[in-house]
Amino acid sequence: MITRLRTVIEPLVDLWPLLAVAGGIAVFWYATRARAQVVEDYQSGKLAR
Repeated sequence: MITRLRTVIEPLVDLWPLLAVAGGIAVFWYATRARAQVVEDYQSGKLAR
């Protein structure tokens, strides 16, 4: 059972840095997109202070 678990986990351990980088890029992309949307709303007058 434990050896079977290791055969499942080891590929995931190898892919962990890749997943971390992909997650970081996704968060960064989402944040810049959300900020651009706020700037766009502010410039068009939707977002009044």
